[in-house]
Amino acid sequence: MNSITALWILRCVRLWSYLTYPVQTIRFRRSLGFWPEPAWPTRLNDKFHWRKIFDRNPLFIECSDKLAAKEFVRRINPEIEIPKVL
Repeated sequence: MNSITALWILRCVRLWSYLTYPVQTIRFRRSLGFWPEPAWPTRLNDKFHWRKIFDRNPLFIECSDKLAAKEFVRRINPEIEIPKVL
């Protein structure tokens, strides 16, 4: 694959993500001041945006919640001592 073909593929992926997820794209642009690059994420915020669009693993949702993450760890390994929540 030559570089022109690769460039067009990246542009098509970018356009597809902008058209498929316009709300997330506009929020990204308004809050950070630049357009996201979901086809080739290099900045940390681009990688977060990529994960919101393409990575639909429900484990991320469960582990991002503090209480749900503690229950998840308790289910996996009940022998681990987990601190109590105030």
